[in-house]
Amino acid sequence: DVAWLGHGPDDSVFDFGFSKNGADTLARWGRDTIVERLAIAYRQYRPDIVIPTFLDVPGQHGHHRAMTEAAEAALAMAADSGFITPNIEPWSVSKYYLPAWSGGGDTYDDEVPPPVATVEMVAPGRDVPTGASFSAIGEWSRAYHATQGMGRWITDPKTTWPLHLRQGPAETETDIRDNLPATLGKLADRLPTQSAGALHAAQQQIDAAQRAFPDRSAVIDALLQAATAVDHARDSAGDDVLRQHGHRLERKLKEIDAALLLAEGIDPIAWAEPHRLPAGGASMLKVQLDGNSLPVTATPLAQADITVAAPVVEPQGFAFSLSIASDAPLSSQFAPGFASLGGNGPLRVAISANIQGRMATTVIDLEEPLAVAPRHSVSLQPSTIIINRLRPPATPALSIAVRPAQTPATLA
Repeated sequence: DVAWLGHGPDDSVFDFGFSKNGADTLARWGRDTIVERLAIAYRQYRPDIVIPTFLDVPGQHGHHRAMTEAAEAALAMAADSGFITPNIEPWSVSKYYLPAWSGGGDTYDDEVPPPVATVEMVAPGRDVPTGASFSAIGEWSRAYHATQGMGRWITDPKTTWPLHLRQGPAETETDIRDNLPATLGKLADRLPTQSAGALHAAQQQIDAAQRAFPDRSAVIDALLQAATAVDHARDSAGDDVLRQHGHRLERKLKEIDAALLLAEGIDPIAWAEPHRLPAGGASMLKVQLDGNSLPVTATPLAQADITVAAPVVEPQGFAFSLSIASDAPLSSQFAPGFASLGGNGPLRVAISANIQGRMATTVIDLEEPLAVAPRHSVSLQPSTIIINRLRPPATPALSIAVRPAQTPATLA
């Protein structure tokens, strides 16, 4: 999941240019603003580990220095019961690491040496779904920094990254996952006996489901038993356990439901036609389902200014007519976050099916987010023109295209 800490061009947190000074950056952004947003993100996403990408040392980019300072300050705020966030409980991050190398990967000239390494993050081999090395995946990410010319081919990829444990348990560790519940089985060791037994059983069934792939029937049987065991562990756990670990169980149940639907051949997509429309406009929400033998329900989840009618059942899925309130504000192009399990945007769809007595539900996003757009937009046509400066034309061959929402462009 992703939490964005800058919320668009009208926000105080934005990229204002190169900076060598973390204090100056925080003054421009508003130190209280960025620390509070980070603390709320810690509480919302409940990470076990926080690792800033860069060091707060002279020679580093001021934005990076500011974020490292804010990341550390937000740890205390997130754990402080005196900091009130409605409907979100305080959260204590278990481990806080700093990179134990200089220069952010040889990017900057740090003026002081890095902290001593206390543990190494070792990632040999390749990522199973893509077949790529983890270092190569990092370069794919950096290649998207279009303004900075980043991302390069590495013939000898790194497999080890040294880290410095700045805050966390004093026990010696050989892996950043040490002393943390990295699996349901590890979590079971921290829970009361009744819940622990159920989670050990759940872990065994999850392992069995992975071994059984791609045997759909065997995968479904194992996942159903895993879900039942997690339900039992959650129901038998006390309030203190749920405050500390309930989010882990809830996420695991969401993952199991999503896997159950896929194993049953239910792999839906949803989209709006059109997906950009003005306030007061109308559209159609389409949900298409792959072939399967189970009855499936599709339930739109919409913001208050979106009205969705009852579904029309089609051969390949469902169709819903929808309308936007006449006073609906324009959609922001800067969402505060992104949920990897779905649930993003002003309109999404909950897909449910009864699988051998268990109602499995997953939430899918639209292929293109529904957006409330201006009634008209304009653009130059063509978007690029070459002019001979020695013999410039009297009137460049440029037109302005005016595009009303939901209709083709017209030239003016």
